Amino acid sequence: MTFRNRRVAKAIFLITLILLLFVSNHWKMPTFYGPEFLFGGITALAMVLVLGWRSPRDRFLSLEATNRQKDEFLATLSHELRTPLNVIVGHIDYINHLFPDLNPKLRTSFDAIQRNAKLQNQLVSDLLDVSSIITGKMEFDPVLTSLEEIVRSAVESASFSAKAKGISLELECHERLATIMGDPARLRQVVWNLLSNAIKFTPKGGHIVVVLFSDGTNFLLKIRDDGLGIEPKFLTHLFDPFAQEDNSATRSFGGLGVGLSIVRHLVEMHDGKISVFSRGKGHGTTFTMSFPIAQASSKDLPIVELALPELAPNFVDLKVLIVDDDPDSRDLMEMLLQKTGAKVVVASTAAEALFSCTHELYDLIISDIGMPGEDGYTFIKKLRKSDQAKSRFQPAIALTAYIRETDRIKALDAGFQVHLSKPVNFQQLNAQILNLTSSSSIAVTVN
Repeated sequence: MTFRNRRVAKAIFLITLILLLFVSNHWKMPTFYGPEFLFGGITALAMVLVLGWRSPRDRFLSLEATNRQKDEFLATLSHELRTPLNVIVGHIDYINHLFPDLNPKLRTSFDAIQRNAKLQNQLVSDLLDVSSIITGKMEFDPVLTSLEEIVRSAVESASFSAKAKGISLELECHERLATIMGDPARLRQVVWNLLSNAIKFTPKGGHIVVVLFSDGTNFLLKIRDDGLGIEPKFLTHLFDPFAQEDNSATRSFGGLGVGLSIVRHLVEMHDGKISVFSRGKGHGTTFTMSFPIAQASSKDLPIVELALPELAPNFVDLKVLIVDDDPDSRDLMEMLLQKTGAKVVVASTAAEALFSCTHELYDLIISDIGMPGEDGYTFIKKLRKSDQAKSRFQPAIALTAYIRETDRIKALDAGFQVHLSKPVNFQQLNAQILNLTSSSSIAVTVN
């Protein structure tokens, strides 16, 4: 309500109150249907009209503004949480690579730091995904995809966690290629989430089996474990947002309770179905997913992901500009790239980076997005419009904690060739560096 409306409401209230006092002096015995009631009704009606009534357009604009503020808050939350996580995960990866034969006690400590940092990153991602589902803004880019490759890759990645916990993880793949129309990143998210849950709820010495097969119409993917199991009465609520079988303060397992609701939504976005079966506590759990078969030959399939090089490839004499206002993130990137032989220059602001680019030609620019003064979008736009022709075409990667689909599109539209999210996977980063510096590239994104 505007200041003017508040003044009008107060004026109406005061005038009515004066009239009521005046009338009361003439009618000493007020009745329910007397003047007091009449004027009281008028006052209430006036207050409702002035204070409470809004047109449908006003309500729409208000809801739109609230929704925009929520999106901006979540984007800021993601940025503020992912930036320090990027530094933590990056340094641990670097230490693990630099000292493979680290003291067992130190190794245990570093593994615990890395594991919990990645858990925090997953929680942030889950919150953003839930918000995207609610608002209908979930990123989804379906292409012809090999489900077999997705599953094999996820099982290989999860095998390290399973082995560390003393759990056997087996893959039975009865289908070659298993082509479906799907978003590779989202499919990896589905399989990884279910495998992580299976490892989480399966005790030491347990078994997990992943089976991929076809019924002639759909590809079916089963993930079966002999872990804790689920009470039958809770199965109908398992895919509900924030549903947890044990919400008590003494529960044995953490989490937000949103992972499986996200999984169901992603499966349904692929025109698929997901179900769960368990005979109860102590009898394990089986998740079954089905995806419609897409007809395609192997040559029709896109490359699901770039081949990942070693953590420290040879980038000798590669001139790289790092742009980041956070000193810890900037120092981490400088240290890692110098280790590969690259010649690194750093800048803490967009203005500083732009000045450097006009006086030096770089093989690659890696820039943050959220920076004080001018952000990464402004920097790359100005660079692409530079008066110096050579400066305009320097390849650039946006390395940022802003990871929404709108952020990705905005980065690519501004002039970046690649959009990478923090915390960065350094093997993926190195793969993109090789890709950008060895040949002309189209805009891509890696989350």
